[in-house]
Amino acid sequence: MNQNVRRGLLFSADEIEAIRRKISKYKWARNLYDKLVAAINETGPEPYGYEEKTNLPRRFSLKWPKADISAFPDEGDDRGLESLHYCRFMELALLARISDDPSALKRVRDLLPVLAEVLLRGSDLTKAFQYVGWFTAWCAATILVAYDLAYDEPTWTQADREKVEGAFKDIMERVLAEPSARHLCNSGFYYQVYKVVCGCFFSRQDWI
Repeated sequence: MNQNVRRGLLFSADEIEAIRRKISKYKWARNLYDKLVAAINETGPEPYGYEEKTNLPRRFSLKWPKADISAFPDEGDDRGLESLHYCRFMELALLARISDDPSALKRVRDLLPVLAEVLLRGSDLTKAFQYVGWFTAWCAATILVAYDLAYDEPTWTQADREKVEGAFKDIMERVLAEPSARHLCNSGFYYQVYKVVCGCFFSRQDWI
């Protein structure tokens, strides 16, 4: 285990417990929670949220996609990233933590090493590392938060941790080398988000 990693990017353990109490106490919180559960379990009248109305990729659920690189088709310059941008993988990880469901946490844990490969190379592992743009940085930031939420899942191996964390560090190196990542305007904002998230997670203030 990497002793330099700071966990709790989005919520601390106490804050997760506070969310659970709100769900138990307040009807509005329970309704929101139930809606998220229905979407992720693929049940209810609109199991995928808004995807069919806007032709966006499906959201991640407990059933989709399979934890295999072939589930992420290459799509132009972004090479597989399009299906990550709108899929709300972070919500799946958050629900897994709030529900404390071992099967949901395991699902997130199994998907993360695959998503690390998609971020770097798309769905073809024989290809060189893809261009890292604002799109990659934004996707990587949300996936890093999901990794943080699933960090304590008990089946993590050291090899998979190194693979996932190595991908985030590699993307960070490319972001730091990108001239447009030094600005706050337009798409440069998304680079800054990744710098903050990644810097906090790895305790690298120089990245921030």
